[in-house]
Amino acid sequence: MIISYDSHDGIPSIDDDLVIIGTENHGVYIDILNGLKDRNDLIKVYDSSYNEMDKSKYIDFYGDLINFDGLVSKQVNALIKKIVDYLDNDDINYIQKCVSKLNDYLQEKLFMIDLPLRVTKDVDLKKVIKNLDIHLDSSIISNPYDILEMLIRLKVETNSVSIIVLNNLANYLDDDQLRSIQQLCRESEVPILDIEFNSDCIDRFKFCQYYFIDNDFVDWHN
Repeated sequence: MIISYDSHDGIPSIDDDLVIIGTENHGVYIDILNGLKDRNDLIKVYDSSYNEMDKSKYIDFYGDLINFDGLVSKQVNALIKKIVDYLDNDDINYIQKCVSKLNDYLQEKLFMIDLPLRVTKDVDLKKVIKNLDIHLDSSIISNPYDILEMLIRLKVETNSVSIIVLNNLANYLDDDQLRSIQQLCRESEVPILDIEFNSDCIDRFKFCQYYFIDNDFVDWHN
């Protein structure tokens, strides 16, 4: 995957690494964040053959990890699909019988109400599982490193091809944790793009791919 910012150097090979874009220019910082959130056309995403890709499909923007509230519907739906794929015929038959039994029970109770009410017998496994309200253990949500580790595992489990986009990652992880996350990215082939506003943290990211745009709009990268 290739990311371009209008009039600046492109960022190639965001496929299996922790990649940093830093700047000390407020305008650039806002442009990049808004572009990655699909609020402007200054940021574009391409495949390896330079075919433009839909940002809404290939960028998962989480922003500042301290604001992470849990799984969004896109992730829950991907997990539900994964769960359904795991089920064998015996599992499916058992669930259908349980739901059918529940429907019959509820239908009997509805006869007590003087209205022509009926229960639908059709069993949609995805709807049944979604109604169970799959969510994360609350203990994970308060720890930025655990959140990021979980997001990487989630990408692997759901075979997602989108990239994780964050900002201010350096505020929440120490140097060992940053290196650990990069290692996880490479082992799992899950890319992470982090946007930082300052030049002070660049030294901390020299072990990975980084790009920096200074206050005079000059590009620097390793």
